[in-house]
Order: sequence, then structure tokens, then C-alpha cells
Amino acid sequence: MQFEHSSKNYLKIANELIAHLKAAIDKSERRKEWTAINLQTLRDFVSDGLNMTYYPAPIDPTADPSKRSRVKGEFLWDHMSCTEEDVIFIAESEWDSDLGELKRDFEKLLYTRCPIKLMMCGGWTDRDDIAAKLSEYARQCSQNFGPGEIFILFFVGWPEDDGKRPNHEAFMWQVPGEVCRDDGRKFSFQSDWE
Repeated sequence: MQFEHSSKNYLKIANELIAHLKAAIDKSERRKEWTAINLQTLRDFVSDGLNMTYYPAPIDPTADPSKRSRVKGEFLWDHMSCTEEDVIFIAESEWDSDLGELKRDFEKLLYTRCPIKLMMCGGWTDRDDIAAKLSEYARQCSQNFGPGEIFILFFVGWPEDDGKRPNHEAFMWQVPGEVCRDDGRKFSFQSDWE
């Protein structure tokens, strides 16, 4: 099945991804565990029969230790899901509740041409304020975004009182306009992102 490049399809996939994360992500206690759970949840995402692969692949604990050095970790982003022809979404996952660190990882998403860009973070109580600051930061960093592209800011968390019920929240922004791909690879640009 070929991936459909349209603003409507990008929005459909983004909503499916948010629903998947809200339903499937598990609680973690430590940073390393938090990252591993987030990345496994992203690898488990499936949409409408698309045959997706992902990068980086998890390290197989049963693999020959002398060959593990050939297994690559993060290169540009924490996660990328793609089909044979297209990158579907990229993701960054930031544990620290430091706005500077969050912006540093978020910036990696700003300069990438990709239908869906996901920033996962935890440890924030002032989520509306953080969403507004990252939205403003995006506008300061770049004035050109591909029409139809979607940015998702996903807060992973559990309330302090019982720690059992998830308290996840997602903010989503879609660049106005329709996707324009004249040769199957190129994007047009639009600067009036609202």
C-alpha cells in the first residue's frame, strides 16, 4: 500500500498516532526506561496496513556481543517510521523538564521535511504555557513549513496522587494548505503558518 500525501491523510495518521500513544504507553520510573518505553510504543504503531519500518532498530540482547558495535543508535532523531518510499513521521523524546533542552530537541523537528513531527516530553505541569512557547519558538526559527505538515507535542505523564491513571495530553498544529509534491519527493513552501 502506498502512502497518500494529502493534508487530510496526514491529519488522519496524526490522530491515530495520538490515540495509539494515549492507549499504549506504559508508566516508567527512570529516564532510560522512559525512553525505551516511548520508543517501543512508537515502533508498535501501525496505520491502515502501511508496511512501516523504523529507525533505530532496538538492540537485540541475544545478539553476539562482538557484533553489537555494528548496531547503530540515534543518528538525527530518536525515532523515524517509514515505508519503502516515504518517511511517515519522526520523533524526539525529552525527559528533562528544562525548556532549553526541550527547544534543542524540538528544533531538530523544525528543519525536517516530513508529514508528521512528534515531540514527546514529560515532567511538565504548565503544559499550555510550554505549548505556546514552543509554537512561538517554531515561528522564530523558521518561516517556511511544508503545507499540511503536522507538529505534535505529546506530554507523557501520570498524576502524582495514585500514579495509575495516565495523564497524557497532546497539542497538535497543522500547517495550512494542501500538500504539493510535483515529483513524489519535493515539497512546496508556505510561510503563513497559523
